[in-house]
Amino acid sequence: MPTHCCVPVCKQYGYVDKSGRKVSYHRFPSDEGMKKKWIAAIKRDEGPLFKISKATKVCSLHFLEADYWGNVASGHCLLKDEAVPSIFPFRKTKPPRKPPRQRTSSAIPASKKKCTELHPPADSPMDLASAPDENEAPQQEIVADQNVLQEPAPTIHSELTKAIAVLEAQLATAKDQASKQQAELAEQAVQLSKAPDSIDNMDVTASY
Repeated sequence: MPTHCCVPVCKQYGYVDKSGRKVSYHRFPSDEGMKKKWIAAIKRDEGPLFKISKATKVCSLHFLEADYWGNVASGHCLLKDEAVPSIFPFRKTKPPRKPPRQRTSSAIPASKKKCTELHPPADSPMDLASAPDENEAPQQEIVADQNVLQEPAPTIHSELTKAIAVLEAQLATAKDQASKQQAELAEQAVQLSKAPDSIDNMDVTASY
């Protein structure tokens, strides 16, 4: 009974191709690793529409001559254990694209040449950068401003030192005033302590 190939796009049916060559069919390997390689090579996944069985085969049109054992006594085409289908119609190589042609100055139309002569290109960025700016200040003024900014400002330490000196002077003045007030109070206390004696003397004198 004629069989067919399970590879997509392959229309081979029977044991002879269109050119008259003999075609053999090969079952999927029993080894799971090789079986997965075959499934990946033919670009089909097992599912409801494709289930691998003993009747599922790949024709010899998808194998290289190096994939077969040579000089087999029985005359049958025996695949090597490591053979994997590699010839498929959906793997056609695209021809390399030609590189684009380079335009030369001679290929530029004369009308474009006239336009470029009448309208010269704008100044390059280098020319614009080198041109002096009207709003730019003189270099000497810029240097003077930098010198002013670089002058050292009074530090916080010096300000604190001055403030401490002022506070110390105020404290010394307050101490002097306090000592003077204490001396005055002491003198007043002495005078008050002498006051009763003078009163007693005045009474004695009056009695005489």
